Amino acid sequence: GIEVVAFCEVGKAFLLCKKLFPDSKAFYSLECMVGMLRRNPKMLGEVDELRFTLPCQDVTLLKLLNKYGTTKTAHLFTKLQGGLAGIINAGTVFNEMVLPTPENKHSHTQVVRMYQDLGYSTHSTVANGAYYGNPTSHDRWLLLCSKHEISMWDVYKMGGPTAPVSCISEILEPRSETA
Repeated sequence: GIEVVAFCEVGKAFLLCKKLFPDSKAFYSLECMVGMLRRNPKMLGEVDELRFTLPCQDVTLLKLLNKYGTTKTAHLFTKLQGGLAGIINAGTVFNEMVLPTPENKHSHTQVVRMYQDLGYSTHSTVANGAYYGNPTSHDRWLLLCSKHEISMWDVYKMGGPTAPVSCISEILEPRSETA
């Protein structure tokens, strides 16, 4: 299974994560988490995987449907996530974002470039949230970043909402199947 060593959430999600992961380090802001890790990069020990959801950055159908506002500081949030990934240097990073549109595709390109600059191989796909355990059931843009080459990635192997949490290595296609 997966051991959650730290999380960063706000509001009710913070309280839920504190309950679900009582032995994890809890952060209420990404700024605080990055600041503490800059002072003590080994605070969390070795981390195999990071998972991020990036904020809405531009006008999208999803934002209109959910009445989300534009996050004016989203570029700073993305930069902090890149800083965190650089400090922790996890083997894999998983990002979830709204679908690319003509208005926001530059954000997706910047995120991919950021991880490539950190030495990650990147591969993106689109999947319905219900297939990987998100109860919202809408299409999302998913980015998998790995310190190893990614030749194929099948997000649908992750199962549905009732699937147990699994390690990222179980989602990646074995090299023998991708050659």
